[in-house]
Parts: sequence; structure tokens; C-alpha cells
Amino acid sequence: MSDLSVSSFDPLPWAIAIAGMSLVIALVLGAWRLVKGPSRADRIMALDLLTGTVMALSVFLSIKFDFAVFLDVAVAFALVAFLSTAILARVMEERVEDD
Repeated sequence: MSDLSVSSFDPLPWAIAIAGMSLVIALVLGAWRLVKGPSRADRIMALDLLTGTVMALSVFLSIKFDFAVFLDVAVAFALVAFLSTAILARVMEERVEDD
């Protein structure tokens, strides 16, 4: 009889660690671009990147800790992020027209 548990390798902890580190790196790089962005458009895109990364981090934490409330937070944050990006783009467009 063959024992399958002898060579069992669980890649899930490695995948969780790599995903967590990737999200943290994306947050740091997005924050750097938000601070150092040479133009307003770069800063708005960095803010959009940060909101997407925070949503992904919320889903990641929901999966990691098996806590479904974080999914509701991600959906609410997605709505706020979309509205804020649309409003900032509208304000930028009006400033360009005024110049």
C-alpha cells in the first residue's frame, strides 16, 4: 500500500507569503510615486494604484484569516476609489480648460 503523505508538499504557505510581500512592495512603490510624482496625473494614477492595492490587500487578508468582513470592506473601498478617481479626473479636466 502506497502512502501519499510522504512526499506531500503544500505550496499554499509559500504562495501566501509571496502574495503578501508583493502587495506590500506595491503599496510602497505606489506611495513613492504619489509623493514624488512629477505631475498631477502621475499622482492621480498612483492614488488609483494604491486604492487597487488596498482592495487586493483586503481580499488577501480575508482569505488568509478567513474573515469575510474584509470582502465587504473591499467592495465599499472599490466604490469610494472609483468615485474619487472620477472626481479628480473631472477637476483636472476643468483646470486644463481654464488655462
